[in-house]
Amino acid sequence: METLSYEAMLQALAKSGATLRSLMPGGMADQMGLQAVDCDPAACTALFLSAVPQPWMRNPMGWLHGGMVASLLDSSMGIHCALYSGGKPTPTISLQISYLRPTPTDVPLHIRSRVIKAGRSVIFAESSLWAKDETQPCATASAVYHVPG
Repeated sequence: METLSYEAMLQALAKSGATLRSLMPGGMADQMGLQAVDCDPAACTALFLSAVPQPWMRNPMGWLHGGMVASLLDSSMGIHCALYSGGKPTPTISLQISYLRPTPTDVPLHIRSRVIKAGRSVIFAESSLWAKDETQPCATASAVYHVPG
């Protein structure tokens, strides 16, 4: 795939996110409020911002539930990977998550994804999620996505 311009990549990320949300209106993708806010086409990275988590997304200790953390990481990478599949959804083949510290629920969350390698049938990606300081991630993930034929 040729390298997109900054504007073209940001538009394509927004379109991929809208497609994900349209598959289940009012569903979890809508509730997470995940939006692409920046990108670096040369580095194959994208920055996403999530809305302040809703109360139902908390675990019993008051932090963001690990399943929601996984969903944010997976969804951001999936949206990003769709750029390399012609805009088609890219189902997750495998997902590995490391929870590094509790994720707060009183601030918007940031997720940076990076496509490591985009092949004809699979795409390898990684991401990290943080609250206020990118050098203090709450969780990281690596994943493999299927490119539909």
